Amino acid sequence: MRYAYLQFPILGQGSVRAAVASECAGVQGKFDEYHHELFATIQRNGPTITAPDGLALVASGLGLEMQSFNACLNEGKALDLVQADAQAARAAGVRVTPTTIINGTLYEGARDFSFYAARIDAALAGK
Repeated sequence: MRYAYLQFPILGQGSVRAAVASECAGVQGKFDEYHHELFATIQRNGPTITAPDGLALVASGLGLEMQSFNACLNEGKALDLVQADAQAARAAGVRVTPTTIINGTLYEGARDFSFYAARIDAALAGK
């Protein structure tokens, strides 16, 4: 079994900036924490948090080293990665987020754990 997370920012420049910022947090080993906190902050404060100052505020709140974080945002490597992920996702047939692929079958939209567990168990059993 392999698990891969691909960036697929489909909601405009704010989601592209957020994806890039999460990759920059990942350079410091905080991808999951940043991703989680960013979504929680968006739910509390709305999508304006994806402005550069808002993204930096989330990073600072997680204790990221800000000079490195800001340099990563500006150097372009993270943007290249996000764009490559989005291209790979489109090539795999992804149209929406979240999309989960299990044994080549795409499942669009969020589902509860039992939905995925049943399909993963069946795939592992060779069904």
